[in-house]
Amino acid sequence: PIQEASPENNINDNTRVLPTLMPADLPTPTISKNDQYQDLSKVLTDPRRIIPIRGASESAMAASNNFLVVFTDNDISMFNVHFCEKKYNKWNDGSIVDICFCSSDIGFVLLTVSNVFIFSARNHNHINVATIQPFEDKTFSNCTSNGKSLLISYRIPGTPIDEIDTSTWKLKKRWKSPNICNCDEYISRLRYSLDFSEIGIIVYLRPRIRFQLCDSNMNTLRSMSVGDTGCCGFTAMPQSSWLLSDGHFLYVIDRNGTLSRIERQNPHGAYYDTGNVAFFPDKTVVIRSPKALSFY
Repeated sequence: PIQEASPENNINDNTRVLPTLMPADLPTPTISKNDQYQDLSKVLTDPRRIIPIRGASESAMAASNNFLVVFTDNDISMFNVHFCEKKYNKWNDGSIVDICFCSSDIGFVLLTVSNVFIFSARNHNHINVATIQPFEDKTFSNCTSNGKSLLISYRIPGTPIDEIDTSTWKLKKRWKSPNICNCDEYISRLRYSLDFSEIGIIVYLRPRIRFQLCDSNMNTLRSMSVGDTGCCGFTAMPQSSWLLSDGHFLYVIDRNGTLSRIERQNPHGAYYDTGNVAFFPDKTVVIRSPKALSFY
């Protein structure tokens, strides 16, 4: 059965803003053609399971050690490690723009354009964290969590990133431009690494996007161009690597900053089938297309 601990109810409303840090100088990446990821290319050829699903291919989804949570057209689906699906039919709070796993005590965070919710799969309920409000009435865009902190970005150029303390739901820090991105750039995706030591950020200024790697204090460790591609999905992978989907192909960014394209021969459709991505337990990669979830 799908299990997750119930969320906490300790929600407070005091906030404070701390000083920001300056970004580091940025090197140029090395580009290759998946020479280090031939095994992953083979794995992503034949899915272990394909499950039909509704909603846009880039729609929100995220995984924990126990299950995958997916937003469809207007509801939520959950899948356990055996790919068994359960639907959550109590959602009436609008479109979910991002989902991230927080902790076993709190559960998942569901982000809409103006609200933050914590979601418990075991108790099948969600709670609005009403004290977390958008900065200057802006629109929420992305979220990620390491269990102790929740990071939230906005759909505005030069977005700040709010760091929320999940033990109190108070604003801990507000990281401002140009620390995170330039004043004319947007954040497309935001994720902690699997060991929570680093934060991967996809930044874009159309038509170009770049990958930025930061430490927990938002010091820039690496920044590299990913080219003239979009970003439909982004997730942390083992060995300090990252998996990126542009709607056509999959790319891996390794710990050394090497960008590798995964050659994936798909017998079930064209290359234009790669939407959001997630990393599930037992080394399972989940790829979302317009009509299905594929588990590899």
